[in-house]
Amino acid sequence: MYAVLGETQFELITYFDGMDLQFGANYAEHALIGRKPRLQWIGDKLDEFQLQLVFHASFCDPEAELLKLQQMMLSAEAHQFVLGNGSYKGWFVLTDVTASSKQTDKEGTLIALEATATLREYVEPRSLETRKAQAKKAAKKKRDASPQKSSTDTPVLDARDGFAKNGKRGAMKG
Repeated sequence: MYAVLGETQFELITYFDGMDLQFGANYAEHALIGRKPRLQWIGDKLDEFQLQLVFHASFCDPEAELLKLQQMMLSAEAHQFVLGNGSYKGWFVLTDVTASSKQTDKEGTLIALEATATLREYVEPRSLETRKAQAKKAAKKKRDASPQKSSTDTPVLDARDGFAKNGKRGAMKG
């Protein structure tokens, strides 16, 4: 096995023909009057793999294999991508498939097919619940770290003038 994407295995002997990797960084360009613009690093781009695949009737059904790739792409599901040596590449979605028939029989049945499948890195967005839980935890930590109020911090109201006996101003009940 050369690589696995979810449940789909790519075998080097049978139909895996190569792999390209593209990665990079995003930059914002800020225009300056009378000078060259400046760049500001924003963050990393998503990694992208391109797999070159060869399907031949001698070892598989090319149309069925192409259909599997199409169904995987249309499912819009992220899958773990792992190379045969155990190198874990992360979660990826199949974004594009380009196929080219190379050989057919006299009835038009596909015998050989070359395809390029593009895998794009999938980064799980933080869910609202996760953010709320983290905010709650941070608030509790902040609350626990702040000094505790003493009983003298709470105003004790004098009903005659609305001022607290301990010098703090409070609302007068009436």
